[in-house]
Amino acid sequence: MKKIFLFGAMLCAVLTANAGASLNQPGEGGDPAPAAAPAAATLTGKWHVLDMKFLVAPPGGKMPDQATVTAMVVKQNGLYEFTTDGKVNVTANNKLTAGTYKKTGNKIETTGPKGEKEIYEIITLTDKVLTIKVNQGKMLVMMERA
Repeated sequence: MKKIFLFGAMLCAVLTANAGASLNQPGEGGDPAPAAAPAAATLTGKWHVLDMKFLVAPPGGKMPDQATVTAMVVKQNGLYEFTTDGKVNVTANNKLTAGTYKKTGNKIETTGPKGEKEIYEIITLTDKVLTIKVNQGKMLVMMERA
């Protein structure tokens, strides 16, 4: 009986001592360390092309219908793969084109197998999404990590 009374008294003391007390503020005892900042998104990896958008009409033509462009993109099943050693593989219509790339700031300079160069401008780069301007800023290519 004495043990039950002591346990009850201690429980009441703890409850009344903490009644109305505020919760610990960040950095006060018992809190986990603050979460580390998320790592910067990386370009390396495989990127599946979801859609393209023309920003400027093609030479000698008018702006293509967006539904037609989207259907073409789906049919081509495009995939970009950027490797850590500076190589880029682009697959479209089951055809692989290999080249090299160099990323500087928000620019990606690619060199194709015959030495042709193109500069892509990174618009969005997250863990899951990559959007680039291609064809001298005339088109947007929207991709998701594959």
